[in-house]
Amino acid sequence: MLVTKNLKFAYDEAAALNFPDWEVASGDHALILGPSGCGKTTLLHLLSGLLRPTSGSVVIEGTHLEALSSSALDRYRGQHIGFVFQKPHLIGSLTVEENIRLATFFGHKPKRNKEINQVLEDLQIRDLAHRKVYEVSQGQAQRVAIARSVINQPAVIFGDEPTASLDDESCTAVVQLLKSQAEACGATLIIATHDHRVKSEFPNQLTL
Repeated sequence: MLVTKNLKFAYDEAAALNFPDWEVASGDHALILGPSGCGKTTLLHLLSGLLRPTSGSVVIEGTHLEALSSSALDRYRGQHIGFVFQKPHLIGSLTVEENIRLATFFGHKPKRNKEINQVLEDLQIRDLAHRKVYEVSQGQAQRVAIARSVINQPAVIFGDEPTASLDDESCTAVVQLLKSQAEACGATLIIATHDHRVKSEFPNQLTL
């Protein structure tokens, strides 16, 4: 499903980061582990097409991301990739529902009213739909970010340290929500983290 080969990336004149070849099967749940500064986020951005590799390849469902034009890559990300960051990165002037609906707009998807209502229900934030995001708690905002990441039924969901700033109870809840939502839309789930509390939840692990 996702395959990398000979993947390298260099920031400006810095020494290149070399990443091991890796394969993640369709529908699998996988972790990228390692201490801060080891290149986890860089690798996640390469896998999701947010960065282009200096050399090597990233293939998702037969599509070589490095071969796509910038516009085609933007369109591919919008339609096939979901992303959950450590901080939700929601737009404060919009409501919860509008933040989720924005993903369908950028993904060139239909309005998905039924799907939006369903994901709000599944993540237990239906009663927050018309609140501005600055009116919700950190944990609720993270649920909104998860909803936004899955609403276009992506092939892959990436998470960049989604549990790092959470307490143990919230950490467990977010991991379970990510896994259940990935399974609900048939997506592969890949999380980059230094949070060893989640290791036992993911049999496929890549340590940098």
